[in-house]
Amino acid sequence: MPGPEDRLQGLPHRLTALPRRAGSCLALLCVLGFHVSAWGSATTARLEELTRTLLEAGLGGDAITYRIAIAEGDDGAIVASLSDIAVGDATTPLVVDDVAVTWRPAGDRLYTATLTIPAVSVLNDEGDTIASLTAGGGKLNLLVHIDTGLLKSGTMDATGVTVSLAGGATMVRIDHLAASVIPEETAPATWAGQAQLDLVGLAVTGDDGTAVALTRGRAAGWFRDIPATPVLGSLPEGASLRGEVALEDLSAAGGSGLRAGMESSLLEFTVAGTGGDLGSIALRYSHEGLALEDAGLAPVVPRSLAGDVNLDAVPVADLVAAFDRPFASSLPEGATLGLELDWTWPDGAGNASGRLASAPLAPVPATGTVRFITGGMADLVENVIAAAHAGNRQASHLVTYLALFRAMGRHDETQAEPRLVHDIELLPDNRILVNDNDINILLSLLGAD
Repeated sequence: MPGPEDRLQGLPHRLTALPRRAGSCLALLCVLGFHVSAWGSATTARLEELTRTLLEAGLGGDAITYRIAIAEGDDGAIVASLSDIAVGDATTPLVVDDVAVTWRPAGDRLYTATLTIPAVSVLNDEGDTIASLTAGGGKLNLLVHIDTGLLKSGTMDATGVTVSLAGGATMVRIDHLAASVIPEETAPATWAGQAQLDLVGLAVTGDDGTAVALTRGRAAGWFRDIPATPVLGSLPEGASLRGEVALEDLSAAGGSGLRAGMESSLLEFTVAGTGGDLGSIALRYSHEGLALEDAGLAPVVPRSLAGDVNLDAVPVADLVAAFDRPFASSLPEGATLGLELDWTWPDGAGNASGRLASAPLAPVPATGTVRFITGGMADLVENVIAAAHAGNRQASHLVTYLALFRAMGRHDETQAEPRLVHDIELLPDNRILVNDNDINILLSLLGAD
């Protein structure tokens, strides 16, 4: 069995390879949980080494300098005081306030580390502050097993968090920020656990007049059977990452005068390994009370929306990239995509459902069918036409497409309320049919226009 010295080999390289970041408590917790190894024999020496590792993990370990002093208290606490902390090169040095880490016994070979989140500044060549982070009363608490160096739990709580960028031109303020993580080694070098981030009172202002405000937000994640040292492009069968992001009372205003607001939204996702190098993504999204102060776009903006999108049999290396490209070209070879969406407009409602499969040997990247069922199209088109006549440029661009969409629809006679049905087929010969009508020539003319 390798000793502490052998297990520590390569640790500095892993730490220095991390992206440089300041005040990144979540990154610090993750790195500590997965990469801290054993240390010396004496308790004080082990806690001193742990403090060094904790600091270097949080700041990336890249060109970091600091001084450390250790003092033992009468109550069994050990305090590691860090001063003259600086990280970075000569062009963008990072300066961190002094930090005191207090270690207290918390059970069988367990110690709790408590520290105040320090202020951080980024300086330019002339020594001027170009970015800063402050947090009033911010505390970070970590529960660590001293023999193994494994993180048992971690919490962070801060009030009055302020991030200033470009000399104060862009400001981010958070009234209250809290985070927690609970990892567990379920098998050798295999992890499970959960993490959560909560914030209250977010306000973002930019130098171009952009303003974003959020009353409350939450992000949570769960992971299972995740390797401590993941292999790029591979996710073991049974391994999964699950998360959700919830927002309440969001408002945004652009420098051009565009304003939008939303009562609530929820995004849930699951990434799972399905064997070998294949995986799947399941997305569920919903929002309520979305409003846009734009006469041209407001009629077509879904006030409420709920839907599911599922992407299966995707090479793990392409899981993220699959959603970075346009919809029709986003399916890696062998993958399938299913969707089900429901939404409401100010004057109607709609539904979309379908399934697409990748077609690597065909002229098109995907084949399949999607059905759109919409109600209230007549009122929607009339509202957009009225806005276009009033001089709204956004509405002018939409009028032609909405009129064509409406003209190609098939009336659903089975419902009391007027509804239009659009059955869209993507064929292997590169043709697109809408209700059995080939629209390739029309799309070419619109594209040329």
